[in-house]
Order: sequence, then C-alpha cells, then structure tokens
Amino acid sequence: EQEGGLVEAAAWKAAVEEAEREQRAAWSELVATTQKAATAAAGTMAAAEADYVASEVARKATADEEATAAATAAAAAVEAAAKQLAAVEAALEAARAKLL
Repeated sequence: EQEGGLVEAAAWKAAVEEAEREQRAAWSELVATTQKAATAAAGTMAAAEADYVASEVARKATADEEATAAATAAAAAVEAAAKQLAAVEAALEAARAKLL
C-alpha cells in the first residue's frame, strides 16, 4: 500500500511538473505574441507618422507655391500700377508744359 502511495505521489508530482512546464510555455508564447503585436503596432504608428509628415511637407510645399504665386502676382500688379502712375505723371508734365 505504501508503494502504491509512492507511485501515486510520483504520478501527481510528474503531472504538476508537466502543468508547470505548460504554464511556462504558455507565458512564453503570450510574451512573444505581445512583443510581436507591440512591434507591429509600433511599425504601423511609424508608418502613419511618416505618411503624416510626408503629407504635411507636401501641404507646406503647395502652400509655399501658392504664396509665391500670390506674391509674384502682387508684385506684377504693383509694377503695373507704378507704370500707370509714371504714364499719368508724364501726361501731367506734358499738359503742364503746354500750359506754360
């Protein structure tokens, strides 16, 4: 009977050790899966951030181009107005010269 009890205790001990091994393996798998998921999430976030930066750079470039075009148009308008003013001044001087 004592020998039967020892055999049963050894079997329980083996079963507990196997369960502990399975538990360690499950934890290892959980850690590995969590690390993979975190790595994938970080990669996705990095890609999203890169897309955002690229779109911001493109948006700024477009805004810069639009601002440059507007400044060029404004400069052309100022130049045209200056030429028109010069023409009016020349006509005024000519008119003054005729009066004198």
